[in-house]
Amino acid sequence: MHAIETVRLRLRPFRRDDAEVYYHTLMTDPDVQRYLPGGQPRPREQAEPQMVHFQDHWTQHGFGGWAVIHKADGALIGQCGLQYVAGRPEIELFYALAKPYWGRGLAPEAARAALRYGFEIMGFDRIVAVFAPENAASERVMIKLGMAHQGTLEAYNTVLPCYAITRQEFRPGDAPFTVEEYSLMPFQNLNEIESREVVPGIHGKFAHTDHMTVGHFRIEKGAILPEHAHPHEQITNMIEGQLEMTVGGETLVLTPGQVAVIPSNVTHSARALTECRVIDVFQPAREDYK
Repeated sequence: MHAIETVRLRLRPFRRDDAEVYYHTLMTDPDVQRYLPGGQPRPREQAEPQMVHFQDHWTQHGFGGWAVIHKADGALIGQCGLQYVAGRPEIELFYALAKPYWGRGLAPEAARAALRYGFEIMGFDRIVAVFAPENAASERVMIKLGMAHQGTLEAYNTVLPCYAITRQEFRPGDAPFTVEEYSLMPFQNLNEIESREVVPGIHGKFAHTDHMTVGHFRIEKGAILPEHAHPHEQITNMIEGQLEMTVGGETLVLTPGQVAVIPSNVTHSARALTECRVIDVFQPAREDYK
């Protein structure tokens, strides 16, 4: 499985624990659901099966639907992805966002990333998209992506207007687009996570959720973390060694068992008096550490 990073969005495969948020974000809003199969709000008991459907498509076909995460606030705001049209050979682009995020250009951003994944990573030759005839906004997204009207397609127990685009016709543009491996496994082996030197002498291994990052750091004696600030809240847990840390102008030598709490946008710096091991927790997630 893969996740995708764009300028404002992170697209990652759905997890089963997304069901509750997915239900409240997409399934209960009549204005969202009227353009989707069924045409009306769906009951809560359908949320988990929908998550299983997304995961099964990935397992069976090697591609599928993503949860759309708004990077600025960490919220799950919708769905976007590629799937086989039920009972047909065509590969369909689909997307839907929560109403508060309409009108910001986020649907084209997510959909363009999905098309790029389909053509560049999966090597598909052609991708289609269908929409409810009254959903003019969805049609505008398809046109913006360079898709062309292809008449109609029988899908979802009805006949719908259809747009399509080929690999040769697609123009990805120069917007940032990063693809990374994504695992739904809840357990990770720290020994198998690649270490990164974030500044000279400070080496980190990172685990992420959509909303937080945990960094396991090994700090060489004498290494210096220059004074800086970031929007993330941070808790530094001292595991081994002695680390001289300055937070908001106040300095203390941290020893094992001590904790530093660093609010958002507060300047801080550090100097390792010995070799150290530290666990840092950041909220929201550190996109620069992914």
